[in-house]
Amino acid sequence: MRQVVIILAALAILGGVWAGIRGLRLFARGLRSGDDPRCSLWVIRGLRGIIVWLCLTSLALGAVLEQVWLLVFGGLWLLEEIYETGVLALILRSAEGQPPRRTQEQPGLNRALPSRRHSRQKGGTPNSPAGILGP
Repeated sequence: MRQVVIILAALAILGGVWAGIRGLRLFARGLRSGDDPRCSLWVIRGLRGIIVWLCLTSLALGAVLEQVWLLVFGGLWLLEEIYETGVLALILRSAEGQPPRRTQEQPGLNRALPSRRHSRQKGGTPNSPAGILGP
């Protein structure tokens, strides 16, 4: 039975290393190309790969060394991070296909305000209604 645990732990470590290397590449790609609209997804996927690497390694070590705390730590952190990054990736993907929002122009807000030159006509003070609105 011990050999089966060691074989499964070795496979978990190999899978974790593969996920970690892929995660590091995606993370670096996302940081390098910050102007690409998909860069945030690359960073999230990269972080997910790095976390999977750490969690699978801790699960494998916990199984081989028979340390319950490593099994609990690796399992709970893996579940929490996969859920969290999955929701974040879902939010980013849903916003990816939408055009950027534009504020609707409201009539009257784009009008130019009268200049100070106009407010001093016919003896009005700069802030008096008579000077701004005219005679």
